[in-house]
Amino acid sequence: MRYARDSMPKVAKVLIDGAASDLQFDYAVPEDSVGRVVPGCRVRIPLRNRAATGTVMEVLDEPDTGAAWLTKLKPIQSFIDEEPILTPPLFALADWMAAYYLTPREAVLRSMIPQAARSGEGTEKVRKLVRLVAMPEEDALVALRKRSRRQAELVDHLAGQPERSAFLTELTGKDLGFSRQVITGLEKARLVEVVDETVARDPFAGESFVPSQPLALNPEQRAALDQVIDAIEAGDEGDQRPILLHGVTGSGKTEVYLQAIQHVIDQGKGAIVLVPEISLTPQTADRFKQRFAAIQQEVAVLHSHLSQGERHDEWRKVLRREARIVIGARSAIFAPIRDLGLIVVDEEHENSY
Repeated sequence: MRYARDSMPKVAKVLIDGAASDLQFDYAVPEDSVGRVVPGCRVRIPLRNRAATGTVMEVLDEPDTGAAWLTKLKPIQSFIDEEPILTPPLFALADWMAAYYLTPREAVLRSMIPQAARSGEGTEKVRKLVRLVAMPEEDALVALRKRSRRQAELVDHLAGQPERSAFLTELTGKDLGFSRQVITGLEKARLVEVVDETVARDPFAGESFVPSQPLALNPEQRAALDQVIDAIEAGDEGDQRPILLHGVTGSGKTEVYLQAIQHVIDQGKGAIVLVPEISLTPQTADRFKQRFAAIQQEVAVLHSHLSQGERHDEWRKVLRREARIVIGARSAIFAPIRDLGLIVVDEEHENSY
């Protein structure tokens, strides 16, 4: 790649995946990718005689290196993700962990990001959707019934669906049995369109949740909640501090932190809830989806027992601010929640932490 002397490339410092120590190399940012290459994005790059992947750590607008050397830089080849998957708070946390635990930053970043998100292998699931875009006039519909009974039946079927659409696999399956030729004929007539639809892999798909209401707090619970809320507000001013909520089993600790989470949600912030065992995650998530029934789609779960696709989609949901409450085992602490207001470590005394 060559550049005019008056148009030197921006330089991205890329941390190479899987290296025993932190290997960071400079790569040229292609002109059509300026603005898209930012710290935290995942990229594919050439490394000697092979392809490699890495994380952009820094972008230099005006490198200190001479122009002759800059023109010999290899360019970034492509992106693994459409958007950066490392937020500034996660970057800061990774730097702190690497320094505190004397650990390579690459190892820290590897523990932060699910493998499906790192590699791009868990990309979004896409299905073909057939959508009715124009309902024929009565005369045209009568003519269609005479000309092609199956096309007319498909139009009637789609018209009866909530969003006048259905997945292609359902239409061509045994129950309905519409042929691809029938659908293509309606496409040519511009009555339907076939589009790609992203389908979320929801670990709670098909489940229903009965909404629950906040319980009345006793004086001790109220005093504890007030202290937690005071700490949350102090944290907004930069004075973060931990609080130990101690009580015997059944004393109402869970209700206190449920109402504390409601407080941060009302402020437009998010919360992370850690549980000591993965096996406890489903029942905890059930309780949260019942309590926060109005926003149950904003409750995400992250743990290693999910499929690669489910972990990818749940992580993306958090990254895109579609979820503000994350529940999971230890690794959920790295969930990319923006404006994090509260972290709850349930059963903090357990050795599994």
